[in-house]
Amino acid sequence: MNSDISTFAPDSQERKLETPAERRREKVRQTILEAAERVFAEEGYEGLSIRRLADEIDYSPSAIYKYFASKTELVGCLKEAFFMRLVRNIETAIGDEPSSWVFVKDCTKAYVRTAMEKPHHYVAAFTPTSGPVDDCADESELMQDENTPSAVAFRFLCDGLRDGVAQGVFRPDLDCHMAAISIAMSMHGIAKALIHQPAVFMTRADGSQMTVEEVLEFSADQLVRGIQNPAKMQA
Repeated sequence: MNSDISTFAPDSQERKLETPAERRREKVRQTILEAAERVFAEEGYEGLSIRRLADEIDYSPSAIYKYFASKTELVGCLKEAFFMRLVRNIETAIGDEPSSWVFVKDCTKAYVRTAMEKPHHYVAAFTPTSGPVDDCADESELMQDENTPSAVAFRFLCDGLRDGVAQGVFRPDLDCHMAAISIAMSMHGIAKALIHQPAVFMTRADGSQMTVEEVLEFSADQLVRGIQNPAKMQA
């Protein structure tokens, strides 16, 4: 299985696994996480449990508990994996784009595309959890720690908005932080609509169907036009 999960272990990008024992432990950890993603995709949050994972990969529950203390911790890691993939997709989408107008639109479209790539994983990323999470940040910590993938993704959007204000593209009085939150909430709604009821939200008044890319372009354009500088109206 090609999975993004191998990229998000907190230390995986900062240090090399030096010993055979460390490498074996990391391999087992990734096997468990990949199984968690499969089970979540097939059975949802309620179907995911340590015992169910043990059955999936033919491990004992006690063996899995050596790597993850709880279901909460597993879901916390799935959350971070989604945002890790989102950051990579945003980086690919924006490239060296100099226009803040296009930059912000590309961020919004990358978010929805990422959600639609793995809808069940996207749902996992926004599934409420409770209890302590030892190794993987919970949803509140994800936004507070500036180095987490979700915070990096949010910062991309904020930076694009600030650059747009500086360039005179967006309103000079724009609260970039709140604008980014508003855009993120809108993207979340668009993603959920296209995942759950695409036929409804992709149908024009005359009954013809829009493509996903047409919907994304139209929606992103509407979001950005709502914050544009009236003195520099985009054609």
